[in-house]
Amino acid sequence: MCAHLGIAADCDVATFLALGAIAQNYVGDEGAGLAVESNGLKVFSGTGVASNVFSQFEAKQFPGKIGIAHNSCHPSLMMPVEFVCGGRKVALCADTTQEALQNIIQTLENAQEPLRGLKQVMHKVEAPFSILLLYDGQIIAARNNGRKPLSYGKFIDGISGNYVSSQSGVLGTNAEFIESIFPGEILILSQDATQRITVLNQPDPSRCVAQPLYLQRPGNRCGGLDTAAIRQAIGRTLAGKFAKTVWRCQKPESFIVLPIPEGGRHFGIGFSQESAMAIDPAGIVKNRYQRPSWFPSNLDLFPIGELVEGKNIAIVDDLILSGHKVQKVAQRCRQFGAREVHVVIGSIVRHACPYGVGAYSSQNLLDNLSAGEIQKMLNVESLTYLEVEELVGAINTPHRIYCTECL
Repeated sequence: MCAHLGIAADCDVATFLALGAIAQNYVGDEGAGLAVESNGLKVFSGTGVASNVFSQFEAKQFPGKIGIAHNSCHPSLMMPVEFVCGGRKVALCADTTQEALQNIIQTLENAQEPLRGLKQVMHKVEAPFSILLLYDGQIIAARNNGRKPLSYGKFIDGISGNYVSSQSGVLGTNAEFIESIFPGEILILSQDATQRITVLNQPDPSRCVAQPLYLQRPGNRCGGLDTAAIRQAIGRTLAGKFAKTVWRCQKPESFIVLPIPEGGRHFGIGFSQESAMAIDPAGIVKNRYQRPSWFPSNLDLFPIGELVEGKNIAIVDDLILSGHKVQKVAQRCRQFGAREVHVVIGSIVRHACPYGVGAYSSQNLLDNLSAGEIQKMLNVESLTYLEVEELVGAINTPHRIYCTECL
């Protein structure tokens, strides 16, 4: 998944755009960039994680009160991109597949006017997308179905302006969330106004299940609820399933819950609350150094030896992809003298997303292994996770239609 942010305010926006891109770094880490409009378009971009891309960025060289920023999840999706539409120079950010992006740009280049061209895109392109267009002192935002999140809000604390983004809480305390843009809808945004236009009468409303599970960071809104609350609810459901299948004959006080940072933290809190097991949210230490890209991420995590020695351990995380991370943590728990090691997971991602969410391929996933085979691979006493119907039920947001093709 890629992520983007658009801002129109009564002050220069380049600093806010760069900070927003860095805040969304965990979504797309292959590249980042921004475009600001002030007497023409000015674009800055680079490859790699956003914090590195913007380490030498000088906001004063990019004056302007309106702009867009983008985080790329794939080298072929580097943005913003510039092109001409109806005689106007336009900057575009999009979260979609590479094939759909080419189709979107081609349609817009052949259109007489950007807004009219975007309406044509909404009817023509079937692949899920969300888009930001910057031109003529305004930002045009759109999403054609529910799989690509997009929301908008306003600035507070002395700044007048509006924003639109893939992550509702990306600007922190500088702004407040208003509402999600509905599937099939266009939002026209400027410093002091927003206008919403319904384009598609019956868009696909399915939301991506990966958004509440792991893509949205805690504090963001997802389906009407805070992501942290959703994950805690999933954790409580996992505790009920764990109680029925694993520790019927054991007391909760014989266990300690260790959530894997950062994704497993709120799942672990909910699991601990429901199961009455003790939890140490910092019981697994994540190294704080900036590791090089070739350094395996599963070497970043170490349980604290004195916590696990002689204990029954419940390792909690958001999901399993290849299983290597959880496998290494479980192995280290045994090395430190754990009596038993159990793994509790929100769900197992078995298939690559056909809509471009997640930078993983099918060859890295466990689609051909049964739950028993995965448990054996992890070398743990039990593996507890939620099936698709159980997971959607546990999410329990007002919006209950989710795309689960990856599961």
